[in-house]
Amino acid sequence: MAQLSDIWRLPPQHLTLDASEIHVWCADLEQSQSSIAHFAKLLSADEQAKAARFRFERDRHHYTVGRGLLRTLLGRYLNLNPAKVQFVYGPHGKPELMDGLGGDRTLRFNLSHSHGLTLYAFTVHQQIGVDIEYIRATPDAEQIVNSYFSEQEKATFSRLSPDQQSIAFFNGWTRKEAYLKAIGDGLAHPLNQIEVTLTPDEPATLRSLTKQPQCSDRWLLQNINVNANYAAALVVEEPMGSIHYWQVGSTLINGAEW
Repeated sequence: MAQLSDIWRLPPQHLTLDASEIHVWCADLEQSQSSIAHFAKLLSADEQAKAARFRFERDRHHYTVGRGLLRTLLGRYLNLNPAKVQFVYGPHGKPELMDGLGGDRTLRFNLSHSHGLTLYAFTVHQQIGVDIEYIRATPDAEQIVNSYFSEQEKATFSRLSPDQQSIAFFNGWTRKEAYLKAIGDGLAHPLNQIEVTLTPDEPATLRSLTKQPQCSDRWLLQNINVNANYAAALVVEEPMGSIHYWQVGSTLINGAEW
């Protein structure tokens, strides 16, 4: 796995998710053939069919590992065989657990991946969204900002140096996307109506929602420090509990107990 920042820890042997907590996991999608085969056996028929439609083997393997790990993590939280986890999907594709799988606890989750790393976020009851992007040269970043960012965000972006603009662009994109994923709207919601902070020296903040100004205080935004090569963000309904950052280790990859 890529070197992660020092916030990430291996999970304790006995892991529980309380209503006052948020768990964020980071995992490497590059795995051995034996691990890929293990995760492939956990997938449902529709997930296996989707994996088979990927043109490139690497994309197929990344999808298989990503979904297999999601099922494995959910299985641990639910005390359920990962292959028995069942999903339903919102109108814009957001996955949720089928009713009844969490018992009297409504387990919420979200996931995102970029450039070989995947993030998962879990809460009890609260809606949640997470997004990660690999920071890279983006020749059309200024055009995207002009089309999809708010007027204040455009003004902030234009004042920055080229190096700062690259970070600010991906900060803005991941923060907006995490909010859209939390509310389940995907890109159906205009991005320029979601205003966030951009620069590294500002705390990650959801400044305003043009379409629903009364709801801006309902959602809390948190930067996720993966490492210097990635931008990532988490959005969750109030109140935001304590956040634990877990690194997926070899025992989970290999299907062993904690």
